[in-house]
Amino acid sequence: MIQSGPAHDEHAASSVAKAGAIFRAFSTAGGSASLTQIAVLTGTPKSTTHRLLAELIECGVIERDGRAYQLSVATLDLAAVARGGRLRDLQVAVKPFMAEVYARTRETVHLAILDHSEVLYLDRIPSAGSMSRLPTSYGARLPAHCTAIGKAMLAELGAANLRGLAHQPLPRLTKFSAATPKSLLDDLELTVDRGYAVSDQEAALGLTCLGIPIRNMGGDVVAAISISAPSNRFRERTFSTILGQLKSDMTSAVGWGSAVAPAT
Repeated sequence: MIQSGPAHDEHAASSVAKAGAIFRAFSTAGGSASLTQIAVLTGTPKSTTHRLLAELIECGVIERDGRAYQLSVATLDLAAVARGGRLRDLQVAVKPFMAEVYARTRETVHLAILDHSEVLYLDRIPSAGSMSRLPTSYGARLPAHCTAIGKAMLAELGAANLRGLAHQPLPRLTKFSAATPKSLLDDLELTVDRGYAVSDQEAALGLTCLGIPIRNMGGDVVAAISISAPSNRFRERTFSTILGQLKSDMTSAVGWGSAVAPAT
């Protein structure tokens, strides 16, 4: 028998709210999380969290890989459809350039867009035999100001669109992450001057990255591409030259894609 009435409606609304909190927990955790992590992030008892996760897995919106849970490919594809297919279009357009950068450097290459104050990773070509120090698989998120790929986009937003970052605490991933809005703004100003961003162990110790923005035909920034390498293998001049040589061709490939979201 189908239940109805105020009590049932209240229970359904509560379950939906808890499911929403689980989705937000994946964003905070960087794309995947354990049962304990999700329970802590959502403030929900582990037994309730486990039941909700089981139901979401049955619905096909979440997947389990060992002890870790993550959004299913179907859910991520649905998000791409909701954005008008822009994410898939970007992946397809930029993938050949990522492959070329990897072939010339043999280091990890990332593609991401800016979603307010976070970067949303769309693609990655990892260096052979390397262990990733960061959760940067498709759909993962990190604070934009801690990454070269994020700072490359933040630097192009202008002061007006960066006011949100200036009035909120900056989460730090390492002791080298920007600690104050002023230090971040100074770094972004340097990024504009030299044409590329650098994250020197700001996202993970021992990892240094270099990123540049990708513009559409109208000159708007639609994404960014970066090279990540162990700090002892980082070659700033070489990496910046390689990415710089591909700028105009990436713009032609992207066409008239939509601009990134301001960091409000």
